[in-house]
Amino acid sequence: MCYDIQTNLEAQLTRAKRLNDAAAIAEITEKLRPYTQNYYHVSGFAHPEVAIYTSQSPAVPSMAKWGLVPDWIKDPSEFNSIWNNTLNARAETIFEKAAYKKSAQGFRCIIPAQAFYEHHHKNGKSYPYRVFKKDGSVMHIAGIWNQWEDQYNGKLLATFSVVTTKANELLAEIHNNPKMNEARIPLILNEEQEDFWLDTEHCTEETYDDLLEGIKSDALDAYSVAPIRGKNASPNEESAIKKKYYPALEEEQGSLF
Repeated sequence: MCYDIQTNLEAQLTRAKRLNDAAAIAEITEKLRPYTQNYYHVSGFAHPEVAIYTSQSPAVPSMAKWGLVPDWIKDPSEFNSIWNNTLNARAETIFEKAAYKKSAQGFRCIIPAQAFYEHHHKNGKSYPYRVFKKDGSVMHIAGIWNQWEDQYNGKLLATFSVVTTKANELLAEIHNNPKMNEARIPLILNEEQEDFWLDTEHCTEETYDDLLEGIKSDALDAYSVAPIRGKNASPNEESAIKKKYYPALEEEQGSLF
């Protein structure tokens, strides 16, 4: 699954810079700057607000909170009970699940990130790994989004889920949680796939299968980092992305990664 990412304003502007002129980028940057944070590591369970590119606005990013809340949720008391369960959405079933179906059909997005984190399990303990693209470029992750209206005050809140797919070989080695039936990975798209994903007219339930394979192992790299959860978790500082050597992982660190 994907519950932890690294991202910042520069990463979130990558697609906009590719699709807009300099004047538009300057305007977009100034509009986003007050709302973005430099996240070396942030958990989806904190429901951070990050920039996304939507099928409604594919070239200009907007802010949304992590954890999709369907627009049919009317009672605000149901809000908290659902958005911790919608951080991720399985690509294979997004057109079937009630919480995701409407968004999968017409409200898709791209979530920019520099890296994501997964835990490797060994001898009853878990060790976090930072996973990133070898070429250093920004990951553009497929997502789905929606707007939820608070019935009490009429305010609209944009929310999103990260779409995941079956893990490639590298992530299958890292993401080996014994409690899970299958290792997963965020659905990371290349430029052509980004545009296709956001094109809800042509990318449909019948035509999106080619996207499900996701990114290849040889395009990624990974290394272990300091704890990202619990009382010993690294603060949101550059130290959070530094390599950390674990003697218990010596074999894996020397051969797999």
